[in-house]
Amino acid sequence: MAQLAGCNCVICGIRIEDVSETRFCDGCGNPIHNSCVAKPDKLCGGVCADCGANLTDAALMRSRDEKINRPIPHGTGPYPVSVACPKCESPWYIKVKPEQFTAFWWDRVCTLCHTRYTPPTPRWAGIIFVFGGVLLLVLAVSGSLFFVLAGLLSIAHGIRCLRSPGRGQTFTDD
Repeated sequence: MAQLAGCNCVICGIRIEDVSETRFCDGCGNPIHNSCVAKPDKLCGGVCADCGANLTDAALMRSRDEKINRPIPHGTGPYPVSVACPKCESPWYIKVKPEQFTAFWWDRVCTLCHTRYTPPTPRWAGIIFVFGGVLLLVLAVSGSLFFVLAGLLSIAHGIRCLRSPGRGQTFTDD
């Protein structure tokens, strides 16, 4: 069941705080402020006949609201891996100390929805994993199975980081 609180009015775009002054449009089902409703003088394509909202803009806004209101698992790490906030797609964040020892960057907390997430492994780290793996394979000339396995795993991890940074590390909310 959809909720009004936290959604944006499809006509004015302002976040709905007080549900007593808002409703869902009977025609298109989008959230609107009662004061924003304006019946169009003449019907034209892409406009709701009941509230006058642009249906294309309303669909985009509703999709964004659904992403914001979608639950993200809580608890202590691992956190979602993403360049921007995985919940509301905002690029604005504050840095917080990571809980994992092997983090390359500090974790991020979205300033809009307060979702904590981890940035993907940087490309330079993938390159270091590949070169480190090659170095371990060179050391494996002495016949050590440990260096062979460590080298191959390091190269595979480095290539994975270069091909798709962030994938396979933790869940993403896509």
